[in-house]
Amino acid sequence: MDPQTALTTNIVLVALSGVLAGCFLAWALLPSRSERRALRWSENADLPLQESPIADRIVARLRQDAITAATGAAVGVALGALGLLSPVGKDPDFPITFLLPIMLTVSALVSAAVGVRAHLFAPDPLSRRVARTRALTSADYLGVTRRALWLATAILSLCPAIGASWLLLHPSPSFTPGLAVAALVIGLLGVSGVPLVHRFERMLLERAQPASTPIELAWDDLFRISTLHSVRIACAAPGVISAALVVTAITGDRFLASQIIVWSLLALQLVFPTTSPGLPARLRPRPRLQSVPAGSSLA
Repeated sequence: MDPQTALTTNIVLVALSGVLAGCFLAWALLPSRSERRALRWSENADLPLQESPIADRIVARLRQDAITAATGAAVGVALGALGLLSPVGKDPDFPITFLLPIMLTVSALVSAAVGVRAHLFAPDPLSRRVARTRALTSADYLGVTRRALWLATAILSLCPAIGASWLLLHPSPSFTPGLAVAALVIGLLGVSGVPLVHRFERMLLERAQPASTPIELAWDDLFRISTLHSVRIACAAPGVISAALVVTAITGDRFLASQIIVWSLLALQLVFPTTSPGLPARLRPRPRLQSVPAGSSLA
């Protein structure tokens, strides 16, 4: 594909991505969609949604999260459009070497910022609150299996980075240097994201959970799980993209690379669901929750 044809193709793909982001935003603004999502979350987590104040707050938060995700995707598309003005805009591999990584990164950063700063419930300052007798860790929210799987995917980000480095140091006539460079950069981005995820975890878990009832606290835990899952997917995705780029650099098969990316991201979504995560039994409302005065360090 010649550079001009590649640029035209990339412009069309960015425009389509912008249209999809706009449709996603319009869909997120529909009140009925957030209400249906709240019901699905309630069923999957087996948490009640009958009480009006709780339901209103949850529907509003789901709507806010959807709008945030759509806005993050739109910003990523805008940055991708700016990339068309640079030499990478004429690269046939622009969609997977630039557009997809930038969209995932921006969307994750925006969602993470909202997840850390936004409180699900806002009890009256003078009301009593419930709190646990001990601080929770990421193991309580994710479990051993999910933590191990995510760590494995993070470590795997090193493999394509090492493979890309080997290709660059020992070039062969059949491989594409530009793809190897992109694979190296994106793979290192995935590896560097590991300590950032741990730092984000601490920020999220150290944040207070204002709640007046055990049910409110359980709902807040459910949103924490969704946020932790989304950040982990965003951190694992660069490793997947980097591996696909190494495959393309060696074989020249872009279809195979696209299949690796699509199916790997779907698998990550199954392991770390964000649309309607369930609530582990260890986080369900229990008698061990204690009532504490508002303003306490536990609340």
